[in-house]
Amino acid sequence: MHVSTLEPYVPFLTSALVFVDGLLFGLAIKRGVLSIVLFVAAVLLASYLGLSLISFSIPNPIEGFGRIAATLYERFGPLLASFPILFVLGIFIGIWKG
Repeated sequence: MHVSTLEPYVPFLTSALVFVDGLLFGLAIKRGVLSIVLFVAAVLLASYLGLSLISFSIPNPIEGFGRIAATLYERFGPLLASFPILFVLGIFIGIWKG
């Protein structure tokens, strides 16, 4: 029976990979959020100028965001509660330092 020389370090390597995965995910989230914000600003500016191809109206944006947040929490709440702490820490550092 052959024992790998890395076997004693598997928990540490797994923890490091989970942290790096969260870090990369956080960087992607930050870039994605910036893209969404810029897209929304461009659409709002274009609609104000009358150049928009997308016609929409939001009677009460706070209520709309509240509905979206409630739906996301309803669907993904248990999943968020079960994330490993290193992954979440990696996400926060990725968003903060990205």
